[in-house]
Amino acid sequence: MFYIVGRLCELSDRKAFIAVLLLSAPFIPLAIQIACPELGSYRGLSGIDTALFALLGTCRLRESILKNDYQGVMVYGLLLAAMFLKILYETITHDVLFADKSTFTPVALAHLTGSLIGIGVASSPVIQAVLREQPGGSILAEPRKRPGGSTLAVLREQPGDTVTKSIWPECQSNTTTS
Repeated sequence: MFYIVGRLCELSDRKAFIAVLLLSAPFIPLAIQIACPELGSYRGLSGIDTALFALLGTCRLRESILKNDYQGVMVYGLLLAAMFLKILYETITHDVLFADKSTFTPVALAHLTGSLIGIGVASSPVIQAVLREQPGGSILAEPRKRPGGSTLAVLREQPGDTVTKSIWPECQSNTTTS
């Protein structure tokens, strides 16, 4: 699964993919070391895999919301909810769903940390600003000037609105509606 999810993320947006890898690699072991200092060693890529899954799922969910694609919202929302239910199950039972735990101790915190990193990269305005290629872009929409000079991010397209580029090319909705 790691290869498939990783490849989809890399094809969607190489910068976000690299950001998740660079954040996950040090922060997942750090979180485990802080929360579980008695754990002698930590191995595995499942936390990073979870981060990539969360990154991809959050992008697709957001795009579905922007396009009013209720079927997509349900599918990607349920996939993200299932991910968190899996993490909750692993936390409560100290068991795993998709692996044989006979040679290791499951560490659900790795999956939780990874999921938060993936969602964070997909959702954080600061990280989005660093990752986007074109100045003025936003994951949600082009800021619109309001009376009085303040700005408002447009969450839904309306006639004449232009939704700007997200950090994933296939999530870009760059057409003007009429």
